[in-house]
Amino acid sequence: MKRILTLIIAISLVMSSFCISPVSASGDSYSDKAIEVVATLGLMNNTLVLDPDAQMTRGDLVDTVLNLCDTKTDSASSVFTDLEDTHVHYNAIMTAYNMGLVAGFGDGTVRPDDVATVSQAMKLIYYALGYKEFLAQTNSPAMAVERAGVGSFGDTNSSAPLTAKKLASLMVEAGESYPLEVQKIGNDGDISFQYYNAKETVLERYYDISRVEGVVTSAGGMNLEIENNYNADWIVIAGNVLRKEHVSAEPFFGQRVVAYYRQYKDLIDKRLVCLYSYNNNVTEINSEIYDGYTDGKLYYEVGDMKYDDIEVDFSSVDMFVNNVMVQNANESYFDIDSGKITLIDNNMDRVIDVIVVVEYETYVVNAVNVSLNTIIGKYNEQALLLDDYANVSIVSETGEVIYIEELSQNDVLSVVKAGDKSSISIVYAITELRGTIEEAREDNGRLYLTISGKEYRVTDDCKNIEETLLTPGRKGIFPLNASGEISTFISIGDIAHFGYVIQTKQTRGLKSVVMSKILDEDGSVNVYYYDKNVKIDGSVYNAVEAVSRLNGVLVSFTTDDEGLIKTVDTPFETVVTGEGNTKVITYEGLGEEESHLNSLQMFYDGYDTDTLVRYKSSSGILGGKVALDTSAPIFVIPTGEAATDNDYKAYTIENYLRGDSDYQLVAYKMSDRSLIADATLVYTEVTGSNETPLEDTQPIFVEKATRVLDKYGDPVTRITGYYRTEKRVFYLTDELAKEVTHQVRGGDIIKLTYNSENYIKGIQVIYSYADRELKVANPTQEDITAVFRIMNANVYRKEDTVIISTTQNLVPGTDYEGEELSFEEVRNVSKYRMHIYDEKTETISAATAADIIAFKDTGSICSEIVVYDRYGDPFDMYIFKY
Repeated sequence: MKRILTLIIAISLVMSSFCISPVSASGDSYSDKAIEVVATLGLMNNTLVLDPDAQMTRGDLVDTVLNLCDTKTDSASSVFTDLEDTHVHYNAIMTAYNMGLVAGFGDGTVRPDDVATVSQAMKLIYYALGYKEFLAQTNSPAMAVERAGVGSFGDTNSSAPLTAKKLASLMVEAGESYPLEVQKIGNDGDISFQYYNAKETVLERYYDISRVEGVVTSAGGMNLEIENNYNADWIVIAGNVLRKEHVSAEPFFGQRVVAYYRQYKDLIDKRLVCLYSYNNNVTEINSEIYDGYTDGKLYYEVGDMKYDDIEVDFSSVDMFVNNVMVQNANESYFDIDSGKITLIDNNMDRVIDVIVVVEYETYVVNAVNVSLNTIIGKYNEQALLLDDYANVSIVSETGEVIYIEELSQNDVLSVVKAGDKSSISIVYAITELRGTIEEAREDNGRLYLTISGKEYRVTDDCKNIEETLLTPGRKGIFPLNASGEISTFISIGDIAHFGYVIQTKQTRGLKSVVMSKILDEDGSVNVYYYDKNVKIDGSVYNAVEAVSRLNGVLVSFTTDDEGLIKTVDTPFETVVTGEGNTKVITYEGLGEEESHLNSLQMFYDGYDTDTLVRYKSSSGILGGKVALDTSAPIFVIPTGEAATDNDYKAYTIENYLRGDSDYQLVAYKMSDRSLIADATLVYTEVTGSNETPLEDTQPIFVEKATRVLDKYGDPVTRITGYYRTEKRVFYLTDELAKEVTHQVRGGDIIKLTYNSENYIKGIQVIYSYADRELKVANPTQEDITAVFRIMNANVYRKEDTVIISTTQNLVPGTDYEGEELSFEEVRNVSKYRMHIYDEKTETISAATAADIIAFKDTGSICSEIVVYDRYGDPFDMYIFKY
């Protein structure tokens, strides 16, 4: 698992994680917690929460607030003079306008790029919650605030700029509020209104998410309530039993939390989505600063010769040592060599309620064996045999569930083993330093390094093995354990990253240079230059050799300080010669050396690039044999002469491999000791995002397109439509939606490619309901496939089950009797499956011949239809009712 190093990306990691930091002081602001909650629940765009103090525009505000309501209304055409259809918030603003949430200014503008104010946010949020009529009738924002509990009365009049963290706070409160519903009552001509709150909160109604507040009494196999003995798969918060899935509550055990969980309609179990510590006083004391226990007080160092203390009454505390509750709590358990003591006051009465003592072993990963469920250490003689323990828990410091197949070389783990082998808890450390050693000193046999002006202790294992490298001036990466100690060292010069070499060539002339066009891990295509010499697969060559050796190949490469390629490592193929006792396995690569430190090993395992390999999301394993690191880049390589640079793409696993699906791919690793693949190639004949559907696929008639959170907690567009007569649901990820220029709406006709979980991989738009036009064909050409034809037509006459239609534009109510109309066609509609789309109700139903045309006089056009023909075997007809 690769760590994220820069500050901005580190913030992004926290936003994308499922939990807030386990240490949460009582003074933490609600808005800081809200920032993480809205990002996880999908109430705000993740890009808006990277900077909590960033000022929100009016467009940002509208786009965000629409997450509080069911946006059934189409965006339609702009009515504002300063809003172009190319604006990033155009659809959101026009949708809000059609819903009556946004009216704009008197001069005809809506000012989407102006900084929004807090009062504007309050007004829009309350409108979205159903309070528009209430505010008009009562003219009392104070009554609305008292009823809904969103913001304060002061917020309703605040002209302060709206920041991301303020908007996040309001959105969380709005998500937890109950929308207002109104009933209009008439009595002898008088109209009155009766208001009542909905039975479901916004989160419950639109996201299937509920909120609970209380103490975490079970997590990671630890149980505060002796009568309920839950294993590590379960979490209990205030009596609510939740199954651990992507998120764990172990860092919050014994603490009071606010938690959000989802219960899918097709599942019995409730699944935890996110949580944060709330109304606790939590003190964490590392073993190194613990200074003893005397007269009912625990003492610890807070600075140079400065100490503090906490009162601890063992008679009223629940104490857990290495995940096991102890029957006779006493100070002897505080005497640990490494680890920490966590003291929890979970009701703010200044009395310690729970003590958690963990004495852990720092474990640096060298490799893992998925089939044996084993982790092999870099410095440790004994491997971690996870099957030896009844309860196994692997989580990040932020509480995100980690699987063994996600671990990579040099990952740092803090391992807590119960003495009776009832449980093993592993915490994956997410923090690392990147910099230069400024000073090194020893004190009582311990090594301390100063990096960027701060001193860090080095673990004994790292000191014993790496000390000769840990000298002033050494530049590298220094991963930390949960106690903030340097646990291993990675030299900057040894850090390689993956790329796919699209083409390598040499320029002409006296100043000839060699360059490679490379698809990088971030999905960008860049040009890299070579120095005079380059090391390829362990052997040094003149850079010109790269022209013939490095084309169309996955590589691991390093660069020097000037950005010139220094080393390139290519995949080695496993070659087996002989049989039985004479069987010899060697590796053949582009270089002359058979193997070296950074050589890539190619997995074949019985398949090659022409085979579809099943990716199992539950285990992260390809074809049942090879697992992928969660940070492994997936390079999508287009085939065919028409491919351009834009068709080369790279994704992370969560943005590409969705569910149990088939993919045409090859996986690579950096070490032959591990089953974990560090990179993957996916070959595709598709260029661009509008993936060409299979030739014989049927169209989907779209009923609704709604923004929701999927079961992974990610915001997606849920597309409901009809495949022939069967109602189907598909999911369009935001990543693909960004690449598809068409916004899918009700009434559209589309073709899809999708995986087994109905996540869309490609879209071909057949008919746009908003534009009332075909997007791929016209009546005079067949450009979908050889066997299908599609046409947009107007019906102007019907006799029993026979209709006459034309693609010529006709005027309703006009008599065309005797006139020559172009592209006339006669159809017996009894041979068709017919669907009718009702614009007002946004529903699709089965249609009959009677639905096609109903005329006031002969020749009156009444129906617009889309006909989807297969020659010799008519299929579908789509009718639109406005």
